[in-house]
Amino acid sequence: MFKAPGFTVFLKKHNISRLFLCGIDTDSCVLASAYDAFDLGYEVKVIKNLCKSHSGDDFDNAAMKIIDKSIQK
Repeated sequence: MFKAPGFTVFLKKHNISRLFLCGIDTDSCVLASAYDAFDLGYEVKVIKNLCKSHSGDDFDNAAMKIIDKSIQK
């Protein structure tokens, strides 16, 4: 997501510092995007009820625990 041309430029231009994320595959795509955003200094909020993992609920729940403990405040 953050490698897309112009994406971070757009965020900076519009003074966006907080990102709300959701999507499919919480344990891969959403988790990776959340870490990328966090590492770039953005405040990250993952909307749990708008996320799901193809791998099943155990993977979804594990990813949300990681996000809650290491990224979200």
